[in-house]
Formats: sequence, C-alpha cells, structure tokens
Amino acid sequence: MRSIRLSRPAWVTTASERFEPLGILVRHAKLFAVVFISVLGLTALAYFATPVRYVATGTVLVGDPEPALTQTPGEALKAGDPADMESQLVIARSQRVMRRALSSDEAQAALQAECLAENGEGFGGDCERLFNRMDRLFDYTSTRFAIGAVGRSRVIDISYTSSEPQVAADMANALITAYLEVQRETVAEGQESAASWLRAEASSLNDQIRALDKLIADYRAENGLVRGASGPVGSERLTAISGQLAAAEAAQATASARLAEIRDVALGGSANSTAVLESRTIGDLKQRIIEAEAQLANAETSLGPAHPRLRARVDELRNLNSRLASEIERVTQNAQKQYEAATERVTLLSQQLNNAKTEVSTATGGEVFIEDTVRNAEIKRQQYADLAGRINQLEVERRVRSGNVRLVSEARVPTKPFFPKKVPFAAAGLTLALLLAAVAAFLADKLSPAPVPVTRSKETGSEADASLAPAAPFVEQPAESQAPRRALKFTAILPYIDAADDLDPSPASARLVADGLIRDPDARDALDEFSWIFGSAARSGDGPRAAQVVLVTSPSVGSGKTITTAAVAHHLAASGEKVLVIDCNLKRPLISEMLAPSLPHNHHLPQDPIVRTPVQGLDVVPPGYAKLVLPKSEGSARDLEELLGWARKDYGLILLDGPAATSADIFRLADHAEVVVVCATQDELDTDATRPLIADILASREVEIGVVVTMINFGRDRKPVLQPATDARLG
Repeated sequence: MRSIRLSRPAWVTTASERFEPLGILVRHAKLFAVVFISVLGLTALAYFATPVRYVATGTVLVGDPEPALTQTPGEALKAGDPADMESQLVIARSQRVMRRALSSDEAQAALQAECLAENGEGFGGDCERLFNRMDRLFDYTSTRFAIGAVGRSRVIDISYTSSEPQVAADMANALITAYLEVQRETVAEGQESAASWLRAEASSLNDQIRALDKLIADYRAENGLVRGASGPVGSERLTAISGQLAAAEAAQATASARLAEIRDVALGGSANSTAVLESRTIGDLKQRIIEAEAQLANAETSLGPAHPRLRARVDELRNLNSRLASEIERVTQNAQKQYEAATERVTLLSQQLNNAKTEVSTATGGEVFIEDTVRNAEIKRQQYADLAGRINQLEVERRVRSGNVRLVSEARVPTKPFFPKKVPFAAAGLTLALLLAAVAAFLADKLSPAPVPVTRSKETGSEADASLAPAAPFVEQPAESQAPRRALKFTAILPYIDAADDLDPSPASARLVADGLIRDPDARDALDEFSWIFGSAARSGDGPRAAQVVLVTSPSVGSGKTITTAAVAHHLAASGEKVLVIDCNLKRPLISEMLAPSLPHNHHLPQDPIVRTPVQGLDVVPPGYAKLVLPKSEGSARDLEELLGWARKDYGLILLDGPAATSADIFRLADHAEVVVVCATQDELDTDATRPLIADILASREVEIGVVVTMINFGRDRKPVLQPATDARLG
C-alpha cells in the first residue's frame, strides 16, 4: 500500500500566512521592545516636565427671551441665527469688552496674583507697574481667553487658562460680567426716547376717538336711527321677512304640486298617486279591495251568477270602491285648503317685504354716514391699543431686561488640571510607542536581506539555485517493497493569475490568455518558465510512444486548472508548438470559451470538430464533441482512441482539460494520457486533499505525474520557483 506525502517550501505563504505582521514583530521583538520602552520613558518625562494649566469656563446664552416678555418676529427670527452668533462672538472678543473686563478690580487683583506666580514671565518682568501698559496686558490676556460657541447651539463658553485655578475663575467671570453689562447698555439705549414719542401719539389718537364717538351718538339721536344686535333695526326686519317669504313660497309650490297630482288621480280613477297613498285610510281600503276581488274571482269559478254568496261578494266590492272614491275626494279638498292658505301667506309676506324695503331705503343715507364714521373710529381705536401695548412693553423691558444674553453658569474654581491629564497623556504615549515600535520593526524587516530567486539558465535550462526549489511530492514504498520508482515529471509553483480589468468575464475573450493576462512582470516570467518546463517534460518519453497527451485535473473546482491550461497552451503555441486542447469538462466547459470566443454556444455545432482559435497553432475541440467521444463505454473509448491517434500525427502536444477529481470521468480519461498534471492550491496541499487523487491515479496506470501549485501570492522580495523535478521520485 503506497503512502503519499506532499510538502512545500518553507517560505511559500499559505492563505493564513499571506499577511504576517505578527511574525515580523516576533522576529524583531528586541528592537520593538527597545523603541517601545524608550518612547514610553520620553512620554513620562514630558508629562512631569510640562507646566500644569487650569481652565475655568463660564457659560452665557444668546437670544433667550426674558421672563414675562414676548419677542418680536424679528427677534425670534434672529435668535440662534449663525450670523447673529458670529456677531455675538465678535462683540465678546472686542477690545471694548476686554478692556472693560481688565479695568475691574476683580480682574486686576487676579492678574497681579498671576504675575507674581509666573515671576513676571509674559508680563514684562515688572509686576508693580503691571497696569501702566494696558496694550501689553491686553495682548497677554487675549491669548489666555477662549471664546466660542458650543456646537450649533446658542450657548457661548468663555474660558481662561492660567497656572493658578483661582485666577482662571476670576478672569473668566470678569469677562462674562463685562460682556453682560455691554449687552444691557446696548439694549437700554433709545428705549426712553421711543417711549416718549409713543405716549404723544397715543394721546392724540385718544382725543380723535372721543370726538368720533360723540359725533356718532348725536347723529343717531337726530335721525332716529336705532341699531339692533347686528345692524339697523330696519335691515334686520327686512332680512327676517325675506327669509319668511322664501319659506312661504316654497310651501305654496309644494301645496300646488300636491293638489295637481291629486286632481290628476281623481280624473284618471286611479289611487296609486303618492299624495293619495300617504293616507292610511286609502291604503287600508286598497288592501281590502284587493282581497275582495280575489274572493270574487274564486267565487265565480264555483258559483253561478245568481248565487247569493256571489252577489254578496259583488256588493261588498262595490261598497269598497265607493268608500275609496269618497276618501280620495276628502284628500283632494284638504290639499285645496292647504294651497289656499299658502297662497294667502305669500301675499301677506310680500306686502310686508315691500314696506320694509321702503323703510330701509329711507334710512340708508344716514346709516352709510354712521358706518363710515364708526369704521374710522375703530381704526384709530386699534392704533391706540397697539401704541398702549408697546408703551407698556417698553416700560417693562426698561426695568427688567438685561439684553438678549443671559448668564447660564459662572466660572468655578477648577480642581483638576486641564493639561496635562494622566489618562489622555498615557493613552497618547502608549499609542505613539506602539506605532513607532511597529514602524521600526517593519523597517528592519524590510531592510533585511531577501532570499535569492531561482532563475533558469538560458543555455542549459537548469536552475541557478536548487536549494530554493519547492519540495516535490513523492510516494513512499514500504520497506519490503523493491519496486522501481519513477521520476516525477516536474513541479511548479505559479502565481495567482488574474484577468485584465478591461476583459469581459463571461464569455471570456481570446485576450484572456494573451500577454495582458498577467499584470505582474514577475508572474509573466514565471508563466513563460513553467511553459518551457511543461513542454520539455511532456515531450520527453521513455516508452514506445512519445508523451504527447497530457490530462490536466484538480482535486476540486476552483483550483486554477482551466486558466493554467489555457495560459500554457497559449504560450506553447506562441513559441511555435502546435497544440490541441480537448474540452472534456462537461459540467464547466470554460476553456473553449476562453480560447475560441467565437464558437457558437448552441446545439448546432460545426461539422469539423477542430475549431481554430485566434492564436496561430492553437486549436480546440468544443465540449459537444468531447461528450460524444467521452469514454463511458467500450465503443466510445475506441472513438476517443481514434481521435487521439489522428491528433498525434498533426499536433506536438494534446491537452485534455478534464473535470475535477470529484467526477469518475477523470480516471477513464487518465487511461489515454501519458502525463497527468494535478493543479492544486497550497491549502489543498496542506490539507492532503491532493494525496488520494495521486494515489488513485498511480494505483493501476502507467502515467507520469506533474504537480502545479497555483494561486500563490508572492511578495515583492520573492520570486516564483520552478523546477523540472528530475530528482524527486514517485514510488
């Protein structure tokens, strides 16, 4: 029983090792520790050497309405506006406010204490004549004050930085007090003159209103014009009569229509009118007539014309019809009376309406004059009320308003230093130490000597340094086995082959395997090197026939098998080799789309199974023909043998792009190949996914094995490794 062991070069990175920052830090741990400890030490030294500063902060609110006061629309619109906030910040930073704050006793005492604490540094060295040069003092304090808005709110913070906590609080409060006083004085200016002018205007309006009211009362008394609840009495009476007349005319029209309908019913002899049927008596009589007619009809079917019961039914029906006619006549008379009453009321109301119109027209002239006078009086009264309200508002504001800025909180004496703080300082030092230590480790690793890459000698084709070649997979025999061991055809480690950005992924164009396929120049050189080794190993044969048929497979889907086959075929054809590619992957027929994008992808295949590709010397057999000759039976195996026998005469190399090892077809195809190339990723080698495939192929087949490790991400200081594995052995 054969056992298979696959190994890889130690420097080739797996998927989990492609980024190894932790490994770099471990390799340069001493340098990392030295830089880290040094930076932490410098940070601690800077912390203890930095002077301690305290910051005291007070807060004011801009645009907040005063208690019991209302804002005008202009003030409400301006409150919180960014432009208004900027203007308030400019006022707070102005020399007027600053100098007023510095002139206060509280600020001068605080500055004297700070000058003594600082030994005159920043104050000119002379604390006794500190206030003789206010310009220097202003320059010093302006750099210590910090005035700014809090976010997008209407709050302004006023801060002062000092080495003495009490000085910081006193200076901040001095500036806040000066700022509030300036705002209060600005608001109070002009209020008294405005109030005086408003009082004069209000007095004039009051006299005019009194004169108009007296004129209206005298005119009404002279002309006998009396007003009701909503207007002159005559107008109200005219309105009421008009409404009553409209209702009476509507009732008259209704009574007339009802009377006409009843008369039409009486003339027609029918009692089916709505007006008639409204009478309960008529409805009962009609019901009884229907019942009597039904009984008479039943009696006529069984009794003779002179039968007493039949005659009684006839008399009863005649009596009911007579009563119905009498009831209809009574209803007609009632309708006539209602119509006459409605007509009489309409006539009466029409006369009253005419009389009211005459009265209203007589008093119209006087009412027009009165209405005009009343309207003028109301306008002046409204103006007087507005002026009186504004006067009262100005009086209240003059007494209680302190401006559009009010104090939120005074600056308190700070108990903790603002700078430096232990936690932020330690966090910054730790971060800086980690960053600089990591940078030093990475630079040291970058400047370390890189391994020497493997290159092929153009004259001999041998490797310049076989020590860096990848370890070849091999098969170990049991100790008692003396069977000869076959040489491994070749091993290769290929880079990750990525398509160019301007290519369509589906279907892939012929350019997919062109020189623009691989962006990295080192990767292109590696692919050219591998194509040379691949062609040399595939064409060298020890048996009676040349090794011309190569089967390419992989342990699983997605191992880079198809793109590797297409790239190798393209390079060999470009170097003058005549290559035939047979697409045997029925479930994923991708290689024919890569090499021959113009191939029709439908059921109508061309008669000739050989399809020419845009590359000179490279042909492909589409998957439709591969399906016909796939060796699933004895007859189909003979067909495949005939196709391969014919192809060996015209082609130097035949590539079978087979399915993955998960399909049983791969072992039937291996019976017709001289070389089997297994494309596997590094992860598949590490997890021994390739071992069962090689063991199954070698179990009963005389074939050569080649292993290609695909999709390796090389670093900038690494080169692809390629070798004909003549020294590696397969048991």
